[in-house]
Amino acid sequence: MFKTQLSALFAIIKREFYFVVNDKSISSILLIAPLFFGIFYGTVYINKGEQDVPVAVLNLDNTQYSRDYIRAIDATEVVEIVKEIENYSAIEELIQSGEIQAAVVIPKNFYLSLTQGEKASVKLYLNNLRFLSSNDINKAVTSVNLEAIKQLRLEMFKQKGYTSGEAEILAEPIALGVHTLFNSSETYGDFLLPGMLILILQQTLLIAMAQSIAKEKEQGSLKELWRTSGYSSLMALTGKGIFYLIISLCYAVFYYGFLFAILDVPLVGSPLLLLGITTVFLMATISLGFLMSSLFRRKLHALQLMAFSTYVFFFLSGYSWPNEGLPVILKYLSQVFPLTPFLKIYISVVSMGGEIAHITDGLIHLIILFFILSTLAYTRLRYLFLSEAQ
Repeated sequence: MFKTQLSALFAIIKREFYFVVNDKSISSILLIAPLFFGIFYGTVYINKGEQDVPVAVLNLDNTQYSRDYIRAIDATEVVEIVKEIENYSAIEELIQSGEIQAAVVIPKNFYLSLTQGEKASVKLYLNNLRFLSSNDINKAVTSVNLEAIKQLRLEMFKQKGYTSGEAEILAEPIALGVHTLFNSSETYGDFLLPGMLILILQQTLLIAMAQSIAKEKEQGSLKELWRTSGYSSLMALTGKGIFYLIISLCYAVFYYGFLFAILDVPLVGSPLLLLGITTVFLMATISLGFLMSSLFRRKLHALQLMAFSTYVFFFLSGYSWPNEGLPVILKYLSQVFPLTPFLKIYISVVSMGGEIAHITDGLIHLIILFFILSTLAYTRLRYLFLSEAQ
């Protein structure tokens, strides 16, 4: 009995292999797309963060101190002073044209006000449509401001007769020590790349599965699949699932072992734990794939609708926008999809070095989804087999 079942299992895996290889559409999505899109999107963000963002300056003070202040801003990694302008009206025009992303305005009597202990207001105009670069520019200019204020206070206290040590304390009585625990490079690329690669892996898997089942329906070959499985819906589900699991795990290993290294994405946690939770995620995703793909009768429809689902899954996952900010209905709906709990525990392991104790809740959530989705997929597939048999 066991040998018969094992023989049927291998027969289904072999059948699915030839079924996919002999179909250019499915084979390109399952075998080529994860490689192509993983490398392509990865290289887009290979620099991870913006550097030398173009900024203009309006220097109404025109003193040596204000020029040194501008050079300090230009020396930051994020900002490049590309233009000195002569009036306010040029700021909006240059930002609208895309020539600059921000402008720094230094007021008249800037240095004089500072030396007399008066307030001097530097204005920073930002293009907040590009909020990532705007935040980086704001952070860079603020850092230069704080250092300039510190140096001015330091000189003032020294002139009053305080020692260098005393002046240092008085100039900065509260020292803020910022310790970045995770994503120490503070780049968008290190945040985005890990999640994006998983989304690519999931979507290529779901689209290929949807096309495979739709083709079975188009050709009327479900009956032949059932016969190969020994008229066992569970065996058919398991055989097909193992094939897609093997392919997806190979790409997961490629992403974690090769692309992470090439793209300089840090893997802080245990690779074995990461591979373990990825396996559970892929099993749940394959079950979801069987369930969703059973709804399509045509390959074209499967491709169109499953490709569109990419945005739905990504937005509901809580990766691009926190789940807490979603409407209540969508927040609960997002918990139905394996990607949502997986991304939380995945990022915990990859970027935060999380161990099994840190991801228990998410892992249990994922396992529960696997059992529910696989049960529904089995029920649906059995219904299709019985319908074909009549």
